[in-house]
Amino acid sequence: MAKGFNGELLHSGFVRTRAVGSGSLRMTLSSLDDVTSKTLPVIALSPTPGREPMVLAGFIAQKMALKIEVNALDEWFSISKITVFVRQYATEFPQ
Repeated sequence: MAKGFNGELLHSGFVRTRAVGSGSLRMTLSSLDDVTSKTLPVIALSPTPGREPMVLAGFIAQKMALKIEVNALDEWFSISKITVFVRQYATEFPQ
């Protein structure tokens, strides 16, 4: 939980990863209790990517979880850094 979190709504604009691997990296953002979720654009993995791809998220929730996976048996990944760009969207949850 972020320091000073008081239940406000947050907007996740982008997700940037430093990942190496083989296959396609799939990421999903979800809210508390999986009430809402959003599948982010797929990132093509490489053993030597030479960059940190950033994908548009555009997800609003009180708290968020990020699920990262590959689907095929021979796909793999190793992540050394994840940056989620978040800002306050509203000071409280609408009634």
